[in-house]
Amino acid sequence: MNKDVQSNDRQPMQMGCLALLVRITWMIFGNLVLILTAFSIALRKAGMVLDIVFWTAAAGLILVRYLDITVFGGFTKDFEPATLKDWRLYSLMLLAASGVLWLLAHGAALVL
Repeated sequence: MNKDVQSNDRQPMQMGCLALLVRITWMIFGNLVLILTAFSIALRKAGMVLDIVFWTAAAGLILVRYLDITVFGGFTKDFEPATLKDWRLYSLMLLAASGVLWLLAHGAALVL
């Protein structure tokens, strides 16, 4: 009787194109921009402009993840509904990792 309802509860949520683009942005594209920008910083290309691009990308990732959770019903890696607590943890971890990556890139620029 409730078999159909129970089987539908286990199926992944359908997401629109915009929600998918938002998720791909914070999961893949944004991180790729950070890595490539850090690599360019290490090669001493464009100076302070790349620092601005790097930190703008990091801030943009935090904003996109926030939108994913609050507007598009984002979820965690375990496919549970994401909360603002998850967003705060993501933000802190991203800022810490970005800081380390930025310092490594500038350290490499001094050595190369």
